[in-house]
Amino acid sequence: VSGLTDAVEVAAGNDHSCARRANGTVVCWGRGDLIPGGAENQLVPISIEGITSAVDIAVGRSHTCARMASGTLVCWGSNSDGQLGDGTYTHRVTPSVVSGLTDAVEVSAGDEHTCARRASGALLCWGYNLYGQVGDNTRTQRAMDRGGKFGREAAEQVCPAFCTMALMTMGTAASRSASAKMICR
Repeated sequence: VSGLTDAVEVAAGNDHSCARRANGTVVCWGRGDLIPGGAENQLVPISIEGITSAVDIAVGRSHTCARMASGTLVCWGSNSDGQLGDGTYTHRVTPSVVSGLTDAVEVSAGDEHTCARRASGALLCWGYNLYGQVGDNTRTQRAMDRGGKFGREAAEQVCPAFCTMALMTMGTAASRSASAKMICR
């Protein structure tokens, strides 16, 4: 990637990609309306203004989130299903703070939903929920999560396309899948 020599993490969505640099800044390239300041498609990485302490990034189909060293989470891009977690369904071209989350230790993005693991181990998920991937025993999309539906034991979580999986501290895996039933292994 042109001009990017200090990337420590990279993530790719459908139409855009982002990298976290060693100094805590984030750069993105690809579809312009998914990148802050990018009205046109960006052929080379551009710096995301205001992000200086990112420690983790996650990219969904058409949205991006960055976890800050402070434990806050900021997201931008498409928000048609509430995947930015700011309590709205408004597309954001600049990073928006995820409501009520100040202790995130991990972030993961699916196609149109996002999950964060809190310091306590509780998982919060929001966004598209047709297949139950938010984990609240409904199929209702959520613009933010107030719960921690998977409990307080999660050690790791991932959000592939249309489901959410969490590795529990007891070594079992819990998955919320298209059947909208909890699967434990």
